[in-house]
Amino acid sequence: YNKLVIVLIYYILYKMLIKELMDAKYLDVSKSIGGWVENRRNNGEKFFFISLRDGSSVNNLQLLFNEENFSDVENYKMCYDSFSRNSSISVTGKLVKSVADGQEYDFIVTSGILYGGIDEKYPLIKGRLPLDYLRGIPHLRTRTRTFQLLFMLRNTLQLETHNFYNNNGFYHIATPLITTNDCEGAGETFNISNTLGKEGEKRPFFGEHAHLTVSGQLHVEPYAHAFKRVYTFGPTFRAENSNTSRHLAEFWMIEPELSFINFTELMDNMENYLKYMISIVLEKHSDIIDFFDNYYEKGLKERLINYRDNSFKRVKYEDCLSYIENKIKNKKIKINPDGETKLSDNGKLTLKNPIVFGDDLGSEIEKYLVKEFGNLPLFVTHFPKSLKSFYMKTNTENSNLMDAVDFLVPNVGELMGGSMREENIETLLSVMEEKGVPSENLEWYLDLRRNGTVPHGGYGVGFERLIQFMTGIKNIRDTIPFPRFPGGCFA
Repeated sequence: YNKLVIVLIYYILYKMLIKELMDAKYLDVSKSIGGWVENRRNNGEKFFFISLRDGSSVNNLQLLFNEENFSDVENYKMCYDSFSRNSSISVTGKLVKSVADGQEYDFIVTSGILYGGIDEKYPLIKGRLPLDYLRGIPHLRTRTRTFQLLFMLRNTLQLETHNFYNNNGFYHIATPLITTNDCEGAGETFNISNTLGKEGEKRPFFGEHAHLTVSGQLHVEPYAHAFKRVYTFGPTFRAENSNTSRHLAEFWMIEPELSFINFTELMDNMENYLKYMISIVLEKHSDIIDFFDNYYEKGLKERLINYRDNSFKRVKYEDCLSYIENKIKNKKIKINPDGETKLSDNGKLTLKNPIVFGDDLGSEIEKYLVKEFGNLPLFVTHFPKSLKSFYMKTNTENSNLMDAVDFLVPNVGELMGGSMREENIETLLSVMEEKGVPSENLEWYLDLRRNGTVPHGGYGVGFERLIQFMTGIKNIRDTIPFPRFPGGCFA
């Protein structure tokens, strides 16, 4: 009897999700729904409509309020007077087939409860608000249509990332966020200043200098020597004073490592991952892509389909330089020493200086190359040793090059970066000395080369840039719940 009472109370109090209601199509069955008022339309004092959202579905639920359907007239009057836009409510009623054009179902309300109204200073006024304005209220912007759909998509991309790697024989490894190593060697780390001991006898909390990680790659490599295929997926931190639309101080990285592979197989895995994610998004969230196509990047859906259905070109760094040099000779690219390297909206590239071997390509040149090579994602390979990190494999045919790759995509630039890892300890030690990387804190990393070393490689995917690529959102600060950047740490 007690169990029966508990079950009955649960079903009486349980507020269904809109997605649950619509998927199961509970027609003419009394149900309760909780959510927030998206919009309201009155039709006299005895009849009005509300569009209800609860975050579970791309589509809102249309509520129909008719005084005749309420047994308690006072309750109807409360609903009429208090259910304003963005207020939080719950209603009880029945789902029915709609008689209106373009509307599949209506929810006929028989009673309602107001949980929370809206302050008169509530900043989300009716109508579309600019993203830079919403960026200043990250705790509220998720209530807008754009951010509801964007974070639904982010959730799917996160889930399907795990599915892709698990379905391809990878193990997920949780690497530490606190480390004594700077994987990228740039020194742009957030230092941990906590200490132990009395005043005058202070010592570092961890016994030595430590900071927040810039990459999980070094820590996931040992597991690639035990499981062959592994990946880590988590937040990373860069204390880089950059205020561009492509950089964050805190962002998420996907970092797979694979043993017993070659360079071609590494790039195959990178391409397969992106095509899988595109296919999933088009399959599961076609309506979300339609929204971003309509409001943020015209032609987005068509381009994603094109990326899914075509192979990606692989071009060597030196061939890119030759390509640009020929364009300069043919006056297709201009040099302006007094200006900045810039790609115009019509695809014309202007360089501040001619580009030479050893120069970083930079985002403007990367976007130009993508456009020139079919406007498809593009692998640029075999970079100068001076541009890449110490752990990347020296090319066996040209010791000035590394078997490294930048994976560039339209409108974003670099989405992934990867390389074969140097498995030969003598070569690795030589490169570390050449680049001024001390070996003291990396003896554990060198042990991997001393004991059962194998050919292996890996790459990193900037997760927020992936979201930019999938949605056409221009500023990376709009792809993460609470963006961290120089001068900005809201809440």
